[in-house]
Amino acid sequence: MKRKKVEAFSRASELLLCKVSQLSLVQLWADPQTKLSAKAIEEYRGLVERRCLGEPLAYLLGEKEFYGRSFFVTRDTLIPRPETEHLVDWIKESFGEDEAFSFYDVGCGSGVIAISVALERPKSKAFAVDLSEAALKVAKKNADFHGASVHWIHGDLLSKCNAPLDCVVANLPYIPSSQISGLQSELGFEPRAALDGGDDGLVYIEKLTGQAWSTLKPEGLYFLEFGSDQADRVRVILEQQGFKDITIKKDLAGCMRLSRAIR
Repeated sequence: MKRKKVEAFSRASELLLCKVSQLSLVQLWADPQTKLSAKAIEEYRGLVERRCLGEPLAYLLGEKEFYGRSFFVTRDTLIPRPETEHLVDWIKESFGEDEAFSFYDVGCGSGVIAISVALERPKSKAFAVDLSEAALKVAKKNADFHGASVHWIHGDLLSKCNAPLDCVVANLPYIPSSQISGLQSELGFEPRAALDGGDDGLVYIEKLTGQAWSTLKPEGLYFLEFGSDQADRVRVILEQQGFKDITIKKDLAGCMRLSRAIR
């Protein structure tokens, strides 16, 4: 474990050097005697100090990889997780490459889901909504960078959606409020609004499920990501709303964390 931590810190140090020197890892390795300006050295020391205090590397670098692409992130956005890539996979499996369909990414944050699906399924019509204007600013920057066509909406869940949809996908806050203060230090740097799911962690998922039922077309698909201990309760919420053919999938760690249901 200690060795892994040392290796991770060494890797982080290299990436931070790349950031301040504006060189790639290959360039740094090719010339390990590269000299930095006094300003770059000062910036590097500051970044290393922040990393030692627990600030996530993604925030220090200002970017995070997701689905094979690099995305801008700030402390106004949640850092994309590898397990969320499974939602993109599942949507791709559900809609063919040449199939035209409309979808809403609810609580889009940095926009990684909406942008990834829009790029992987270019005939789709993508909408993405978030309550945070700061997060939407980052999402729009990512869309421009990747050349993705997404309609960005500032709003609360599906409250501004009128048209019937083929698909709704969401990775909403799902951590119970009482557990927020006990989270590992790195999570403390992420926006609380993107983590706190209310008393039982399912306040927003339950609210969205009702809205999704009213907004989806018949046979429309509803995808969710949730906590590793919430699968049974999410299934009940979906069943009580009337969704059918509910499927729960495991993430990379083997935890039941993703669902797909049919309207």
